[in-house]
Amino acid sequence: MTWSRSPLWLSAIGGLLLLPGVAWVTTTGIRIDDVDASVAFQPLARIDLVGGDNRPLSAAFTVPDTARWTRIRKVWGAPELLIVAVGPDGRSGQCLPIMPLRVRLADQKGGASLLQPHSQPYGYSGSCEGSSLQFHAVPGDELTLKITRTAGPAPRGYLIVVAAWLNTKDNLVGLDLDKDIACVLKWTSVVGSLLVLSGAGIFAKNRVRRVLG
Repeated sequence: MTWSRSPLWLSAIGGLLLLPGVAWVTTTGIRIDDVDASVAFQPLARIDLVGGDNRPLSAAFTVPDTARWTRIRKVWGAPELLIVAVGPDGRSGQCLPIMPLRVRLADQKGGASLLQPHSQPYGYSGSCEGSSLQFHAVPGDELTLKITRTAGPAPRGYLIVVAAWLNTKDNLVGLDLDKDIACVLKWTSVVGSLLVLSGAGIFAKNRVRRVLG
């Protein structure tokens, strides 16, 4: 390699090292980050199960239809929507179908949504088969969850409405893998940038020498 050609080689190698990083940045919009994952698992609604009287309790919510949720659905697919009974510890799932509660989900016109037994979502232990309730809705639907205690001792804990994603564990592993890839590409991009700058610097220096010589 001659001194006159070294800037070209440095810049070419640097450019090759930069390409994966540039491609990674340009495809950021089709990947999930930590903020997206946190939003995806946040309850859409919550009702605390308080003791005492049998007065109805309710919580209104909207099935998310934001740009962030559109990206999450695009990458992870459409989620199942579940009503889950959670114990006071915030981790253990309770068997909602046999709890002394009447659960109703209504739309803006008062129509009731069909509720079907479903397994517990990722992150919650299941106390029985079909321990949560599933319903169907589309982004933008405005719904109201209503519960009334029917008989027996007042249950403890709370009810939440959450999105349950297929292959959640694999999705989270993929998120961690993306972080590792991003870390590697960060350093290759730094090295690539330095090589490109070095090549440009040598080229400029050689040009000045030729002009002055």
